[in-house]
Amino acid sequence: NSEMGLKVTDQPNPRGEVMVRAKSMFSGYYKQPEMTSKSISEEWFATGYSGYIEKTDDDVYLYTTLK
Repeated sequence: NSEMGLKVTDQPNPRGEVMVRAKSMFSGYYKQPEMTSKSISEEWFATGYSGYIEKTDDDVYLYTTLK
């Protein structure tokens, strides 16, 4: 199973960084602990994309890149 969510960072618009997690997700960047700690938090991977979830159909729309 995989999950997707948003870390909402823009109000009043419900946009935020798209976060994903899955059982088979990688555990971090090879020999780059600082980059890993910036990208993975509590098993959620920060994709570097801002987006929103459309409430009417649960589709995810990407808005812009953050990284």
